[in-house]
Amino acid sequence: MIMTEVANAFFPTKAKELFSNLSAKQMNMDEFLSECSYWALQYLDQYRVKPLPTKPQEIVEFLIRVKQNATYETKPEFWRIPHIAFYVESARKVDGENRGNIGKLKMILAGFPKEDNISRSKVTTLLHEFESEYGQQVIEPIKQMNMDEIETEFFGE
Repeated sequence: MIMTEVANAFFPTKAKELFSNLSAKQMNMDEFLSECSYWALQYLDQYRVKPLPTKPQEIVEFLIRVKQNATYETKPEFWRIPHIAFYVESARKVDGENRGNIGKLKMILAGFPKEDNISRSKVTTLLHEFESEYGQQVIEPIKQMNMDEIETEFFGE
């Protein structure tokens, strides 16, 4: 009873409909994932690259020193300076959100049929934005995956 109330309060009508159809076997897992991907298209703006905060001058100087001398170290107190600690915490948070969004976009992409180039290109465009920001390839070859493969790929074994 309580779970039903929670579901009714927090799950959008579309999610309830999709889960209901899946549990009633009116759709299989591949169809469910495809429907979820199409539903996610309207929320793609939420998955854009978030910029890292501006580095404080002390961090910039630290990075220059490290680049010049790989063995350069700073005192541990340096990382406890309030604005330095705040920057590090903020940068880690944004980086985590960005990396999480990469995973979500890959899951969305995996749900589209291979022949739906328009929807796939909307997602790959966002993945390319992450690639530009992070300077590494984030788009791995995506194949049609079943749920077991998706769970292993994104949630571990």
